[in-house]
Amino acid sequence: MSSVVHQARVKALRLAPLPRPRLTIVPKMAGHTPRVPFVLLVVSLLGLGLVGLLLLNTGLQRGAYEVTDLRQTSADLALRQQNLSVQVADLQQPQQLAERALRLGMVRNDSPAFLSISSGKIVGAAVPGVAHNKVDVGMAALTADPSAGKVPPELAGQHVGGVAPLGQHKANPPSADQARPRSSR
Repeated sequence: MSSVVHQARVKALRLAPLPRPRLTIVPKMAGHTPRVPFVLLVVSLLGLGLVGLLLLNTGLQRGAYEVTDLRQTSADLALRQQNLSVQVADLQQPQQLAERALRLGMVRNDSPAFLSISSGKIVGAAVPGVAHNKVDVGMAALTADPSAGKVPPELAGQHVGGVAPLGQHKANPPSADQARPRSSR
């Protein structure tokens, strides 16, 4: 049956011949778009990209140098702070405070008076300090006046009155052989 339908179609197509199209001249195309502007656009985009990368890299390098400088400054300031802390600790030592007090002309008060806040009364008898009550900070240890009631502090290796403190014995000084350093062999 398919062959019958096929034959009918072929006959129908033959009966009505199609008109032949007329040939005409096709107008000439506008031509190719010029390549020069496109190439210039691509080259300028690449150039701008490279300049942008160069600026970005330069900015990052500048930031790295600043970070390095700031770290160095921070380390220097930390060292300076440490040195100043050591100086403050040295100046707060009692020996230093006593020496500065002496230079300012301060003297020790052996009989201080206190104010009781709860009762509002003065406890003790206030007596002004006198010049012979200066604190001995070891500068005049050998020239201390025994009449002022001060006893010179013991210096290393010396004993007051020829008596050794408890637990210490007078040792014989080392002989010349013992004092000589030994060479390592």
